Amino acid sequence: MNDPFIGMYPLQKISTIVYCVGWYLKLLVFPHPLTHDYYPYHVPKMNPTDLMTILSLLLILALVSISFYFRKKEKVAWFNVLYFFITVSIVSNLVFPVGTFMNERFLFMPSLGFSFLLRLFVAKRFGSWKQDFKNIDI
Repeated sequence: MNDPFIGMYPLQKISTIVYCVGWYLKLLVFPHPLTHDYYPYHVPKMNPTDLMTILSLLLILALVSISFYFRKKEKVAWFNVLYFFITVSIVSNLVFPVGTFMNERFLFMPSLGFSFLLRLFVAKRFGSWKQDFKNIDI
């Protein structure tokens, strides 16, 4: 009852977890459709060769590698991306099973990193970011 991955092969489990993290990233940018419960198999069982699994993995790797590349130059952005992935790893079934594939309420803490990163981007793009972040070594 508390393990939604019963009957899945290990590669299917990892692929479904990667897909769910990609789905979380999509929900942060475009929160539609939302549901009260992502019960087992509301999220489809994924395989490593599925297009959405591959796209999710590429997106995750791109975010991590871009933020790692700019970690010296953009320390605040590096921290926020790192914060997002650390907090989402806890609820993504990667560290330990949480009893469901995913849920919007699990994005409460990871969305903080995303929100700060969005604020940094908007401030740098549209104006007074030096005044807003003058006490932070950017």
